[in-house]
Amino acid sequence: MLLTLVSVAVCEGRRRSIRCRANYVISVHAAYYGRTDSSTCRRRNTNIQSTSCSSTSSNEIIKDACQGQNGCRLDARSSIFGDPCRGTPKYIYMSYTCIYPTCSNPIPTVRVICERQRRIINCGTGKRIGVLTGFYGRTNKLTCPSRTIRSTRCKSRSSFRRIHNTCHGKQRCAITATNTAFGMHRCIVSNTKF
Repeated sequence: MLLTLVSVAVCEGRRRSIRCRANYVISVHAAYYGRTDSSTCRRRNTNIQSTSCSSTSSNEIIKDACQGQNGCRLDARSSIFGDPCRGTPKYIYMSYTCIYPTCSNPIPTVRVICERQRRIINCGTGKRIGVLTGFYGRTNKLTCPSRTIRSTRCKSRSSFRRIHNTCHGKQRCAITATNTAFGMHRCIVSNTKF
């Protein structure tokens, strides 16, 4: 089956939802927040001062939100990514394909569980969960958006071990995202985590 590469641009200050059809997941090929040309998201009476700027963390933040998901929301704001070129209108650019994960075409699936939510992770008959990475805390403003985000630099030190012990090698497991479950006392209490 031929995969179609899709490219999207989300102009600064706007949001856009991306979704694959049922049972397919997003495989991000390229992503950034900034500006690399003079025509995308061009505003009237606005001087473009730079066409070669991008936020250094934007690729990672966008992949955290979209990679391996059936759908995600892109929110093009400098408060999320930082402002790589002040005075220049920016945008999110992402190119991706929607793929059907199989044994011959595996893609790690990311499961995001916002604070105070519980999610069951189920691989299906004959399959097992392999935990490659995981954390509980806050590393960006795009994932699980909230008005109470005070810091994007906090992680529970024991979260990977706890997620691994709960789910790795099992067909099915349940994760509840709470400070109590992950021993999280380093973040500001009001800071919404995932």
